[in-house]
Amino acid sequence: MAIRLTLLELVQGMLAAIDAENVTSVGQTEEAGQCVSIVNRCYEDMLSTWRWKHLRTYANLVNNSSNLHELNVPDNALAINPDVMWYKDSANDSGAQKVWYLNPTEFLTMTLSRNLADSGIIELDGIRVHNDRVPQFFTSDDDETLQFDAVVDSSNGLAAARTQTLAWILPSSRLVVDAEVPDLPRQAFPALEDFCIGTAIRELKGDTQAAQQTLREFKSKMANLSRNARVIDKPDDTRDHIVPRRRSRRTLINTGQGFI
Repeated sequence: MAIRLTLLELVQGMLAAIDAENVTSVGQTEEAGQCVSIVNRCYEDMLSTWRWKHLRTYANLVNNSSNLHELNVPDNALAINPDVMWYKDSANDSGAQKVWYLNPTEFLTMTLSRNLADSGIIELDGIRVHNDRVPQFFTSDDDETLQFDAVVDSSNGLAAARTQTLAWILPSSRLVVDAEVPDLPRQAFPALEDFCIGTAIRELKGDTQAAQQTLREFKSKMANLSRNARVIDKPDDTRDHIVPRRRSRRTLINTGQGFI
């Protein structure tokens, strides 16, 4: 069974692979310090390439925009699932309303049909939004800032604390201490070790051929993890996740009481 390796153990394995002096602490030699940098780069690459289930959590959006109808994705978010977006009505603390994702074109088409002569409609940053209700739809042009089609309070705008979404949140700091362990499932450590060793052989030893062989092992192990282990989320067939960009094939239907 795979074991969870500490930063020091990963560095020691890399030093052995490049025929360098062994160490008892990651700050002991210059080569050990270079290995620490490689471990962090490989670790961060693995975290950002796959949707790891252990990083998935319910989270609030954040208020970082000056526009009242906009909220931002959480700090350190790798992605959010646009199919999981809720907003709690300040006038009804007993429940929350689902907010549906529309792509930017659909969102603009819907909001432009609103009449500014209606006292319940205001224009914010070129978007016509309701100023008296919980939002029903949202979109994003850059996958960092989310635009909503309504604000509950036209003076203060949307409250990030009343939102909830499903997000994959990355660690906020790098590995620097001997005993620190990368935040990965146990099953992923053989792949991480191969990734670190192959990169060290290529960058510090200059043996491209040996590095390619080890890095092929890494890719093979990650492919097996993606297919067989239950530690990585598989994206939906019809929708990507926000950050990076997502698209939708939703068709707007006017029911007379709004678009669905």
